[in-house]
Amino acid sequence: MISLPYFGILVFAAIIYWLLPKQNWRNLFLSIVSLFFIASLDKWAAIIVIILTTFTYLFGWIISSFSPKKTFHLIGIVCLLLILVVFKYMGLFVNTWNSLNDFFKLLPVFNFEKLLLPLGLSYIIFKYISYLTDIYWGIV
Repeated sequence: MISLPYFGILVFAAIIYWLLPKQNWRNLFLSIVSLFFIASLDKWAAIIVIILTTFTYLFGWIISSFSPKKTFHLIGIVCLLLILVVFKYMGLFVNTWNSLNDFFKLLPVFNFEKLLLPLGLSYIIFKYISYLTDIYWGIV
């Protein structure tokens, strides 16, 4: 994980970050470099981050634009938590289901490859829930 190429990316990113004149540009640059770093380790994790970010941005826009803010806020939070539950507990659910099938012999069998939890997914989802809540409260 810690190697010369990644140290090079870190140094490059730090230099470019401080050379950029505006904070908005710095934030955009760090977002792009972070996404590049995630994609270099696992392309599926990068896709998940892009999907979650797009979903959260769209729900933030919906919360700020439409009238029943509480309903849309709740829907956004529930959807984000469901994504987290799927990634964390789908393997356990399938293993339990297949164990019950071994006992009863009546249930369908699911062949399920391991679903890897992207590193930091819980943190990202809880930050996105915080973002949606900030929009709902009118902070952002």
